[in-house]
Amino acid sequence: MGDNEVSPTFLNPLRREIHQVNTDGSYDTQVCHHVLKNKGIIPSIPPRSNAG
Repeated sequence: MGDNEVSPTFLNPLRREIHQVNTDGSYDTQVCHHVLKNKGIIPSIPPRSNAG
């Protein structure tokens, strides 16, 4: 299981307000972008190395 697969599990229970998240390209997935958008978090995620 990769980091991008468990990120919703880490973000959902947080009570702090998060404004922006900086990650590496492994988090460049639809699920991660969806979770961050729903929580009102601005993603700073570069494209994956194999992005087309």
